[in-house]
Amino acid sequence: MNNETILSRSIAKQEGYSNKLKALKPLTNEHHEYLSSRGIETSTCEEFNIHSTADGIVFPYIKDAEIVGYKERISVEKEGKKSKTYQQYGDCGNQLWYIEKSLKTGQVAYLVAGEIDCMTLYQYQLLRQARGLKDSNNFICTLTAGETAIIPEIELAKLKNHKVQEVRIVYDNDNTGHLSSSKIATTLTQQGIPSRIFQWDIVERQEPVKDINEFYCMYSELDDFFDVSNFASVETATKKKQMPEDEYKEAMTFLKSDRMLQEVRKDIETLGYVGEQYNTVLQYLIATSRKLDSPMSNVIKGPSAAGKSELVKTVMGMMPKDDVLFLSRISETALANMAKISLEHRWIILAELAATEGQEQARYLLRTFISEKEITSAISVKNNKTNRHETEILKVKGPIAYTETTTESNLHPENVTRMWQMYVDDSESQTKLIHTMQKMANTLQYNALKDRRIKVKKKHQNAQQLLRSIVVIIPYAQDIEFPSKLIRTRRDFPRFLEVIKSIAFLRQYQKSVCFDECGIEYIEADQIDYTFAHRIATKILFNTFSDITKQAREIHGKIVGLVNDQSLPKDEFTFTRRDMEDAFNLSATFMRRYLKELVRQEKLELVQGGKQGQKAVYRLCDEREEKEIEGLTTPEELHSKLRQKSESEVQQLQIKGK
Repeated sequence: MNNETILSRSIAKQEGYSNKLKALKPLTNEHHEYLSSRGIETSTCEEFNIHSTADGIVFPYIKDAEIVGYKERISVEKEGKKSKTYQQYGDCGNQLWYIEKSLKTGQVAYLVAGEIDCMTLYQYQLLRQARGLKDSNNFICTLTAGETAIIPEIELAKLKNHKVQEVRIVYDNDNTGHLSSSKIATTLTQQGIPSRIFQWDIVERQEPVKDINEFYCMYSELDDFFDVSNFASVETATKKKQMPEDEYKEAMTFLKSDRMLQEVRKDIETLGYVGEQYNTVLQYLIATSRKLDSPMSNVIKGPSAAGKSELVKTVMGMMPKDDVLFLSRISETALANMAKISLEHRWIILAELAATEGQEQARYLLRTFISEKEITSAISVKNNKTNRHETEILKVKGPIAYTETTTESNLHPENVTRMWQMYVDDSESQTKLIHTMQKMANTLQYNALKDRRIKVKKKHQNAQQLLRSIVVIIPYAQDIEFPSKLIRTRRDFPRFLEVIKSIAFLRQYQKSVCFDECGIEYIEADQIDYTFAHRIATKILFNTFSDITKQAREIHGKIVGLVNDQSLPKDEFTFTRRDMEDAFNLSATFMRRYLKELVRQEKLELVQGGKQGQKAVYRLCDEREEKEIEGLTTPEELHSKLRQKSESEVQQLQIKGK
């Protein structure tokens, strides 16, 4: 049915304003010129059935192939200044414009604040379709009255019945537009329709613009309006309102930076924790992972005064306070009794856990909590009314991200396989870095940077608040090879995948949002995420997979070097603990602990003594040094695999085409 037929049928059936309808005429040359000056083409005017009267341009509202009302845009000149006014006729108030033709099941709906904005967005969408962009067929343009910010039930029903994936709202860039956007988004969300609001302030341009059409007229493109990262959920928009504008912009700049992880490491140094580039970034990612469905956990090992707590406290200061729970001590059943304290998606930190019976029981509950994501306990409670004991079920819900620090070198295997093992750098070079920072902290220059450190913390706290819950998938997961000799890798591999997902999650504002068949939104981890994850995790995984501790491995390496420098045959060269203490300038306690471990791991042989009162004499029996993880796909290998798959798919399509 063409537009003239629609117009004729409408005129015949409408009595209340039939005379008005009869006065509708095709667009005049003057009106065509005006719309052309706004970037609207003739074909677009025909698509939207735009007409005119003697007074102005008419935008008809069509329902069931009939015009049920229209808006007339009238130009008024007063005191030499031109302005516009709108007259409404028939049934066109508070209903979605162009929904009859555009709405299709399972699409994304755009809600804009004016008919010309709607036509502009529709027109540019056709250009994107001609360019072959994948989202060009998956969006619709609709409109509702801006100032009232009300969508009638019948219009909401249309969106629900068509199972709209989400509604993206692009109202005018003024106070009325911002207020209306929030009202509409809240209403839609309450009705179970996901919605987002366009964030005008993060679209950087030379001059601010008032609406979509003005943006198009100034810059001849609208790609920013098809980038979902420029839209915020109601929750995020609300959080944004609670932030000063400069703080919001700084947080968003960080979230969109292609050097994000380098900036994390630099900011941690600004806050006073130097060195340990891999440990610091992984700790930040573990804290961030609290927002995911399967957060990560870690244990930081090292001797007293090595800096374990400083690393945790530095990263803790970069997280929102309400999202962190720091405990310096925990009783054996305390965790099971936290039913009234919300722990969901929080980062729990336990400092300096010791190997006591009570702490081991606490660790048992923790590993249960990490794996099962909740703790269910049955306790006996006295009923004061009946004076009898009754069973009460307590549930503590997760998931949680978890970190503990300890001086113990060997932990319960069940705990270790659930957590990343991180060792603080106890080298002399790291000690010198710390001394340099400690001296700097007592200078006037460092004190002058106090405001800068506060600003860095605030930037990360705000950025963390702006991260929204979203599913992360790894499309190339099937192409990743992982070490498989040890049975524990059945748990280690998922932890490695979680590092990839945590990086992708942190970079969510740099990605396009996709939708599955059920309308659930998700983002995809890319090869950049894998490269970062591989670089960070391989350093930590090396410690995780090794049969000996980091300190014992380093001492073994030094002994191998020392033996190789001797003129004697290796099997004839022996040494005592004191020899190694003097050679490496290490304490007797330190050497005693790790020489025993090397003997136990058959790296060294105890050839004499070893009993109380006897001098222990050692010999190197295994000089093999562990240097890297074998069997984990490198970023280069992954890139090659994905390129080959892509080329194969192209060839198959070409064959099918022939």
